[in-house]
Amino acid sequence: MQQKEEKKQALSIYEISEIYEWVSIISQDGNVSHDYGDGKKYTSVEVHTISYIGEHPGCTVTEISRNWMKTKSAVSQIIKKLKKQNLVIAEVNKDDEKQLLLRLTPEGKMLDAMHRKFDEISWRKSMEVLRKRFSEEEINNTFLVLQEWAKWRVDYPEAVHWTTILEEVYSGKEKREE
Repeated sequence: MQQKEEKKQALSIYEISEIYEWVSIISQDGNVSHDYGDGKKYTSVEVHTISYIGEHPGCTVTEISRNWMKTKSAVSQIIKKLKKQNLVIAEVNKDDEKQLLLRLTPEGKMLDAMHRKFDEISWRKSMEVLRKRFSEEEINNTFLVLQEWAKWRVDYPEAVHWTTILEEVYSGKEKREE
């Protein structure tokens, strides 16, 4: 509780960069396989694809790729793997025979339920740790900032693209948003 009483100082750009690096490391965890309770291992990307299809039955590869900012090819590869594992089925759209509608199989629904339970327990434990050090308002504000930052990065990808940043670095002109 002493942490709450200490006066907070603004973070330096280096401290912010370090936090960004940790966020990157955590997001790369999506390629690590985990057993969610059925004795098989799935990556975070695979189970979140399952969850998305569970929440949006009849969605398409195009829809998933648009919402996740991934190529259709990348999403198609994930779907192909999930179909081979009998977790997802693709049905031809009766109104547009070129379009495949994605749905979960019973096995996919079971994995989705196990994954959601895993996430629920994981988040609850994470929040218990955070609540020991930070107020509910601080935690909520942090998530609001992260949500807005993520939205900004989606809405303005050219602003954070490495070539745009390198142009500023090598031109010696630092653009500042006010």
